[in-house]
Amino acid sequence: MRLRSLFVGLQTLIGVLIAALLIQVLLVQWQQVTRSDEGLQALRQFKLLLVSAEMASRERGPANGVLGDQLPADPGKQERLKQARARADAALAQVQQALEGQPLVRTPVQQAASQLSRARKAVDALAAQAPTRREAGALHDAVGEMFKVIDHLEPVALKLADLTVQAYPELADDITAARHAADLRELAGRLGSQFTPAITARRVFTPAERLEIERLRGRIDELGKLIDLRTRYIETHAACINAAQTMQADYFGDAARFIDEQVATGSGDGAFKVDTAQFAARYVPRMDAIISLRDTLLADAERSAVEKYEGARRQFALLAAGGLLTLLLLAGTVWLINSRVVSPLLSVTNVISALTRGEWPPVLNVGSGFHEVAELQRSTDVLRQMSLDRQQLEQERQQLIEQLRDQSNTDFLTGLPNRRGFYALAEHHLISRLRDPVPLALAMFDLDHFKQINDQHGHDTGDAVLQGVAEVCAKLCRRGDVVARYGGEEFLVLMRQCSLEDAREQAQRLRQGISGLAFTGTDGKPLRPVTASFGVTVLADDDTDVQAALARADAALYGAKRAGRDCVMTMVP
Repeated sequence: MRLRSLFVGLQTLIGVLIAALLIQVLLVQWQQVTRSDEGLQALRQFKLLLVSAEMASRERGPANGVLGDQLPADPGKQERLKQARARADAALAQVQQALEGQPLVRTPVQQAASQLSRARKAVDALAAQAPTRREAGALHDAVGEMFKVIDHLEPVALKLADLTVQAYPELADDITAARHAADLRELAGRLGSQFTPAITARRVFTPAERLEIERLRGRIDELGKLIDLRTRYIETHAACINAAQTMQADYFGDAARFIDEQVATGSGDGAFKVDTAQFAARYVPRMDAIISLRDTLLADAERSAVEKYEGARRQFALLAAGGLLTLLLLAGTVWLINSRVVSPLLSVTNVISALTRGEWPPVLNVGSGFHEVAELQRSTDVLRQMSLDRQQLEQERQQLIEQLRDQSNTDFLTGLPNRRGFYALAEHHLISRLRDPVPLALAMFDLDHFKQINDQHGHDTGDAVLQGVAEVCAKLCRRGDVVARYGGEEFLVLMRQCSLEDAREQAQRLRQGISGLAFTGTDGKPLRPVTASFGVTVLADDDTDVQAALARADAALYGAKRAGRDCVMTMVP
């Protein structure tokens, strides 16, 4: 093979190798740019969704005012309701436009809009009746219809939050805290709505109303602590901490005291000194601090996401420019070697051949060396190392995403699956049941008088009780059963290959194990025995999810509460 042919083959091989490495590096970087862009869009859609949920929640305030109004209706209250509805419609329309082309997340938003329309019809129908004909049950149902709007939007918020965190794992604290703030605003709004029937009728709370108010207040306090915990670990946290402090002062201070006053009235003689409109005017503005914290967190997250996205784009441009420069350098090197090495060698060959034939040798053009080959080798090694580094970064990033996904499914206090983790495991069991039909049982239990433990002995003692209960459940439950902390002091146990009677016996064992625990308060004195009430059911053959079973177990649990607590009640499908 002649030297020139060998050189052409080698330079072609080297050119293809460098181009392949360059394309690989650019593809990896372009994927990073794409993921960053998708994450940024998901973050902005998440922000719009939370605003739409807020607007739908804010509509309940004027709606409650209208439901508590006399006839003829107050034009001012009607106008405020009309404006609130217009804002909610505009926010939902903006979200649907942003989610165009994404049916999996856009459809629930459309369902939320339809649900809002139905809820408005229920509110308008009640408001048209005389105040004396507005029954408490109908008021609760009307407000409950508005609650369902948020229930439609919540899965979309979780999906968009997950997409954002997958693209920007470092924003997990910001996104989670913002979602907690949005949940806090919604629960605060629902808490305010619980007062509407009693204030409208000027009566004391029903037991169900009082129970729901206490439940909501407990959940609100829990979210407040979670938000405080999250904001402590956000790197650029000065503005977030200021917003959190403002929220503590406005909502957990002023608004909480106002709610205490109304709870005292509703638990006493029912002689409320405010109507529903006045209640909203005093209570709703204090919730603005929650929204301010949410917006501060989202603004901080969006700023960080934009910076990372722009950085990814700049890095891609630099890599593309560097790759182009490398190709130009390769072409120059090939030309240089050809002109200074190959051509001189061919000239020498021609001279020698001419001499051996006895001919007159041509003029010999002498080259100046071949050190450019080392430069080409170093350039190729740089490209290879860049590709290896990029692959290592991608692997570490994937591991971090998996770690964050596991953490998001686990309750940090007990180590048990949280609500989200439970739903994922339950879905896995339901899918397995399609292939191998086996009976599934579900137990829901609640620690009796747990709030008194927190109030009398502090949350550290309460946390110790929750951890002890989790350890007993893990010890007594069978391998393959799913034990989860559903929220607060509520736990769930999903049992495979288990009939209703077997599940009841297992619940009795758990109840006895819990009542056998011994705890010591902060004063060193032993606590009274901790007991739990259980509701047990089985999944029907046609159950495609656990929602119906959860509702039955919850109803059985409340039956256990009504039966005196520290017992097990069952309910068949």
